[in-house]
Amino acid sequence: MSIPYYSTGQNTFNFPRVNDKSYVEFPFQDLGDRDSKIYHVNCTMRKDGYRKDQIYSFALAGLSSGNGTYTLVPDALIGTRQYYEATIGGNIHRVYNSSSKWYIIDSIDSDPLFIQTDSKEYPFPWNVPAWTALSGSGTPAFTTFNVIPSLDVTLDASNVKALGLPVDFYDSNAYYIGDHNHSVDGDMISFDRQFANIPSANSVNSGTEIYTFPGLPVVAGTGSAINITNMSSADNVVTLTTASAHGMSAGDLGYVFFKVTGSLYGGTRTFYVSGNKEALTGTTGSTFKFRYHLDLYTLVSGTIKPNATNGRRSVSRTSPTEIVREYFLPGVSSGISNPQDIAVEAPFGGYDYATGSQITTLSSSSTPTADEYVDILNSDGYLVMHENVKRWKGNILVKESKQIRAL
Repeated sequence: MSIPYYSTGQNTFNFPRVNDKSYVEFPFQDLGDRDSKIYHVNCTMRKDGYRKDQIYSFALAGLSSGNGTYTLVPDALIGTRQYYEATIGGNIHRVYNSSSKWYIIDSIDSDPLFIQTDSKEYPFPWNVPAWTALSGSGTPAFTTFNVIPSLDVTLDASNVKALGLPVDFYDSNAYYIGDHNHSVDGDMISFDRQFANIPSANSVNSGTEIYTFPGLPVVAGTGSAINITNMSSADNVVTLTTASAHGMSAGDLGYVFFKVTGSLYGGTRTFYVSGNKEALTGTTGSTFKFRYHLDLYTLVSGTIKPNATNGRRSVSRTSPTEIVREYFLPGVSSGISNPQDIAVEAPFGGYDYATGSQITTLSSSSTPTADEYVDILNSDGYLVMHENVKRWKGNILVKESKQIRAL
């Protein structure tokens, strides 16, 4: 999305000026997200007015007593001017006054980083957090603010300060993520000043992997046993009728325990059928069908417990994996004040609740429980393999979670 706007009518190039290489990028469009954008504000300005990592802009109220702390170095001079040393962004800089203008210079070289008078801003265009002076007291004292460079300022008319942007280009939900692709041509420098929205969460398929899934215990049904009121058998399929609806369907397991009798070889034979049985097609309401041969027998009595499990040992199988990404900007994202507030989940594993030791087979008292794991299976859920937090762009962080579908 090109931005065909130019700066015109300017006699100097002390401010960044937008050129026709500016555009808006939609990095997640392939994932169906057209709301997350990166604004590329391609700028040109005088080389000697730009500091790559020191973009300052503050309203200097002047030096007066009782408004802060400072260190005065009486015998340290810049030319014939006394200066004050201040810590700005972790580095020591010097501040001095000359002809009613305040200057901030780097402690390494003598090029002014900032010149200020009458609360006007020259020439660095960013509103950023406050600065502090080195320890000291007395008069005069610093009353400045907005000096430490910030990567969290939003793209709007009050801070982008790049001449030539259309009014509707500003986006208060796009945050400064840095200047990139610097190019010097004589006295001029060009660079790509970028702002980005905090992207929405997204996920991408990442293939398949072999993973060791936990074992599950045998469960002889859940809830109360339901009486069996009738049984019939034909073509190696047994049909049970229950006293109330069992809530199962084809593919589910029910634990059956019932007694049958039959006349065989001139006598009467009685025996019991028990165990987990898989429901066949036709299982619904109060009808439960499973594969078995009882053609010559009749029901005496019995019960069924719905939703049984056969259990299994820990097993290694191939399953699909995916990468899930979530994005955060500390101080802006809800509940996130610093990177440490981003919760990172440990890799999935079964633990014994009492001892805290790792186990290979889940139970009713493990973490997670066997029932909780079955719920994950029933919802086609995924297990965390590993998670990490890293920088995406600027101060925007991304939490990447590699996950595998539970089996």
